[in-house]
Amino acid sequence: MKNARTLFIRTALAVAAVTLIVCGCSSSGGGDLASLDGDWQNSASQQKVVIQLSGDSPSISIDQEVVPVSIKKAEGDVFVLRTTDKAKSGQDWKLTRVWDDRGVSFSLKFKHGKTTDQLKRLGS
Repeated sequence: MKNARTLFIRTALAVAAVTLIVCGCSSSGGGDLASLDGDWQNSASQQKVVIQLSGDSPSISIDQEVVPVSIKKAEGDVFVLRTTDKAKSGQDWKLTRVWDDRGVSFSLKFKHGKTTDQLKRLGS
């Protein structure tokens, strides 16, 4: 009886540990989107870009022009967005995280239309 109970407890602990490891290593998506939110600046033109993807109304603002977007695909460090405003409706834009050599911070490669911009986070 004691051996069966010990085996049950060990099995339950092993299952719980594996579950915690798998959940801890998986990407939640929402947290990834929140890491992109904030004020960014185009390195070449100094143009300000405000990214807000984790809220109820995801958008990207370029020089104060707010463009509503939907999240089409999020995979790893690549986020594909679909514009949903009338003027730019149906365009796919892509944000890609580009990590520094230490893997601590990142910039963004922002592909929209035929343009690709390098964005640096403001205030960092």
